[in-house]
Amino acid sequence: MSHKDKPVKLPVFFFSTLLGATPAFKPPPPSSGPIESTFDAIRGVINEDVVKTTQGIYQFDLSGNNHKGVWFLDLKSGAGSAGPGQPVKADVIMAMDSSDFSKMFPTMAFMSGKLRIKGDMTLALKLEKLMTRMSKAKL
Repeated sequence: MSHKDKPVKLPVFFFSTLLGATPAFKPPPPSSGPIESTFDAIRGVINEDVVKTTQGIYQFDLSGNNHKGVWFLDLKSGAGSAGPGQPVKADVIMAMDSSDFSKMFPTMAFMSGKLRIKGDMTLALKLEKLMTRMSKAKL
């Protein structure tokens, strides 16, 4: 029997595909909409240095017709993370209409009454630095 006549051994994960099973891993859906795009941009600028200088976890309670929901920004652990969902314990909770979320800086939104903040105001102000970096990255 030559090497051409030997049966090919397939890894186990190929059997489920051959038998019609669906894989357990599902790729994340692509980002769509202004909120998702904003959080994509945030993920692009956060790193361990930002985490070291910020040390806070933010929760964003967004209201509105099209893009309401809860989002988080963890600038307390690792290289940081951001996305949909509620953090275990937020240091700052920011509530605003989703249509205003990516349009203005936190201080301006707060001063105009479009942003309500609960929690550590110092950490809320530190977020302004991140927003400035994002605008330089052409959000």
